[in-house]
Amino acid sequence: PMGLSDRLRKLDAHSSVQNDFRVYTVQGALVSVLTVISIVYLIYTELLFNFQTTLLERVHVNATTPAGLELEFDVTLPGVSCALLSIDANDPTGQR
Repeated sequence: PMGLSDRLRKLDAHSSVQNDFRVYTVQGALVSVLTVISIVYLIYTELLFNFQTTLLERVHVNATTPAGLELEFDVTLPGVSCALLSIDANDPTGQR
């Protein structure tokens, strides 16, 4: 039976260069190492940025709107911490 690596090699659209034609240089090694370091750094910073929690607390009172705006919420989200939830409210004109 074919192993996973054999199946993946079969899917390769380009054939490998034979070892006789390969030239290993210090510059090529440096480029490879710098590329791997750059990729690891970029993935790490993206993960930090995407999993960072940002809390924004803001209340804006518009004195020009008519009084008596009444809102009632009764929302249940089981399994979600209250610290992870937020509510954004806009009026019909799009103002927050």
